[in-house]
Amino acid sequence: MAKTRKPGQPAGSKQNPSQSTVPPTLAERARARSGGKSGPGGTEAGGGKPGAGKAGKGAAARRAAQQRTRRRTLVYSAIALLAIGGLVTYIMVGDRAESPEAIQKTFDERQASLAGARAAAGCNEIQQFPMAGQTHITPDKQPSNWNSNPPTSGDHLGEPQPGGFYPEQQDERAVVHSLEHGYVAIQYKNIPQDQIGQLQALQNSFTGQKLIVMPYDALPADGVALSAWTRNQTCKTVDRGVIDAFVDGYMVPRGRLSAAPEPTAP
Repeated sequence: MAKTRKPGQPAGSKQNPSQSTVPPTLAERARARSGGKSGPGGTEAGGGKPGAGKAGKGAAARRAAQQRTRRRTLVYSAIALLAIGGLVTYIMVGDRAESPEAIQKTFDERQASLAGARAAAGCNEIQQFPMAGQTHITPDKQPSNWNSNPPTSGDHLGEPQPGGFYPEQQDERAVVHSLEHGYVAIQYKNIPQDQIGQLQALQNSFTGQKLIVMPYDALPADGVALSAWTRNQTCKTVDRGVIDAFVDGYMVPRGRLSAAPEPTAP
């Protein structure tokens, strides 16, 4: 008896019992189209290396982290600059808000409060002298236009005297140049050692600033002389309150009453 051929089966072909008639899945069709190359979990379609997807994700994460760090740095830098700018503006506005008249009034009130201390220490009032000149001279020349003792302006050497405590007398011509830059000079003659120690301690508290302390044999009398550009005050003995007030008034940059013509010079 002849076997009945199933519909769709070519004539003369035999049916393989193990052959499935289930249609191919979508994944199988995709592999067939890509030449048999596997997708996720194996070799990537198109010939990529195993694990390349993870490596790419890691690099992207690092780049994102670096970008976040840069953004944070920029933000913090901007905040810091704004804070500094605000502080500078506050200081500048504060300085402008206090007029020269107000500054002078505050100084005068402090001087009035020191009247008893000045009398006890044998100090005179602060004297002001006309500006005698500011010409540079060579070391072989002596100025002829000094109008106070110690001098507070006039011709002087081309090199200023650095700030500091000097146990020996220095060249007064260099000291005058320092006064031109906004220094204060405290000079003394024949005072007790304990008072010299007080002056040294005062200078140490202003290390690196515009303060000179030294002996000066040409003072007209024993005692202490305080000098700034065109300003002078003398005392028979050391009084820290009187000296501090003079320094606060005339030593640049804190001394806002300084008349020094070159206050920004070192």
